[in-house]
Amino acid sequence: MKANKLMRTLAASAMSVALLAGVTALPAMAATPDKGVATGTTFETTSILQVPEKIATPNAILKFAVTKGTVAEGDKHDGMLVYEGVDGGLTVTESVTYTAAEPGTDLKGDEGAKYYEVSQNVTLTAVAEKFTHAGIYEYTVTVTNEPTVTGLTVDTAKTVYVYVQDNDGTPAVQAITMTNAQGGKVNNFVSTYLFDGNTPDPSTHTANIIVSKTVAGTFGDKTQAFNFPVTVPANLYYEITGGTGSKGMTDVSGTTTFKLTHGQTLTIYGVVENTSYTISESDYSSENYVTTVQNTNGTVTEDTTNVTGTIVAEQNVRADYTNTRDAGSITPTGIIMNVAPYALMVIVALAGVVVFMRKRVED
Repeated sequence: MKANKLMRTLAASAMSVALLAGVTALPAMAATPDKGVATGTTFETTSILQVPEKIATPNAILKFAVTKGTVAEGDKHDGMLVYEGVDGGLTVTESVTYTAAEPGTDLKGDEGAKYYEVSQNVTLTAVAEKFTHAGIYEYTVTVTNEPTVTGLTVDTAKTVYVYVQDNDGTPAVQAITMTNAQGGKVNNFVSTYLFDGNTPDPSTHTANIIVSKTVAGTFGDKTQAFNFPVTVPANLYYEITGGTGSKGMTDVSGTTTFKLTHGQTLTIYGVVENTSYTISESDYSSENYVTTVQNTNGTVTEDTTNVTGTIVAEQNVRADYTNTRDAGSITPTGIIMNVAPYALMVIVALAGVVVFMRKRVED
């Protein structure tokens, strides 16, 4: 009998502890949306920007706006009538800013279609005093890109429901939920840059610029670095492969000077269509180099090795430079001065022989 009483006591204690734990956990649950549901007056969501592999994060501003939902008479949600949102009943972070940066390395997606994500916080806040009675209120949250960035696609509008309950005559916000167009609960806004539908595809709006360096000839110095001023927009990601290599972002001045040695290749990724560009190499004719260039999709300026043009989507620009320095172009200096003393000695000796022979003949 005592054993049964003890068992009942222990069971009751365990249940009490479990209930206490659940109550204690409620504030923590309220702070984080779980599958598009947050208790309380605040819904912390995320604006996610997906960018293809090796494409720089663009400078972009996304703006968020709240409007009252369009509700037909008799519409229901969770078994309750839905009301059109009231003015000021829901607010949202007005905008988020993405700043140009090198591509992320935490990649998602399949091979050949990889991308990375950058994110900013977005807060939805319900204002309880704006509501006059209990019920579920519907709002629409939209995203726009201002100013427009070519190739950036913003997420579709989301529907937000604010649950208002009556606390002894005073309306109080009990929860906020957010759904997509299909009615599924979500807790983020996903926008994309240079995607083709749901697939990363930078070529849809851009092309790459590729520059290679070859040094030839019997006197060509394959360790020498040659300067390549390239005029393209700022904040594009580039890689130099071969040798030690390097990577970074193009300069804000509009012209970036790259240094390439024999066997190195420069690739500038994601130059947006209709962008004008100029590729050039500094003049090394004073060092007896003859420079030639083979180009694809660009135009070589007459009488120079400059390659210019305008980017066409899906048409990479390639410029392959060769600097040649052969033995025939080299005239060693100082040879006359080096042999002059010896030549003079020979001349003097010959003159002496002539004088000596003439003297003997005369005698």
